[in-house]
Amino acid sequence: GDIFQVFIPNTFTPNGDGINDVFFVDGADIDPNTFEITIFNRWGDVVYTSNDPSGVWLGGYYTNSEYFAPNGAYNYILKARSKSTTERKELKGVVYLLR
Repeated sequence: GDIFQVFIPNTFTPNGDGINDVFFVDGADIDPNTFEITIFNRWGDVVYTSNDPSGVWLGGYYTNSEYFAPNGAYNYILKARSKSTTERKELKGVVYLLR
């Protein structure tokens, strides 16, 4: 069986209360050398991109800026390979940012 698993939250709340403050990817059998996630705003601008499977998006614009991205829906594309089968995976979805 395929042991590649990815958990991506559909909502996060970067308001500093210590609960669900960051967006991150969790999973199993992800090849870290092929990991790439990109998050876009509604106009298609990249607001976050990372090649680090343990990286987190704090809800700012342009990865680590102090400018806060507004509430709303953000599309993501995650690309990676399974470590065990080397099969290429591409996952697309939406995450909601709510402060």
